Amino acid sequence: MYERMFRLANHETVTAHDGSEALAMLKDMKPLPDIILMDVAMPKMDGLELIEHLHTSEIVKGIPIMVLTNSIKQEDAGKFIECGATLYLIKMNHEPKEIVQKIEEIISNKK
Repeated sequence: MYERMFRLANHETVTAHDGSEALAMLKDMKPLPDIILMDVAMPKMDGLELIEHLHTSEIVKGIPIMVLTNSIKQEDAGKFIECGATLYLIKMNHEPKEIVQKIEEIISNKK
């Protein structure tokens, strides 16, 4: 659903099915994305493991990271923000259109 919303808003998307696939894709990606959007719950490498790898990587330095999840654990949000997430949002609290708007704001503020 989110991928469709981003495409309808004229954003190009690239999808990885788990954290390890995302990490491998980012290492080879040219050009790099304007933003990284991730979930917390993913197979093989979860979102926290992925952001910890990204946090120490020069490859994605300066790329905003947005965590979009259904996890409502307050400590999760703190961990992600501490590791460099720009924004941590709970899916059920935001309409998909609002998520697209927040991403557009982050991208425009980056430029």
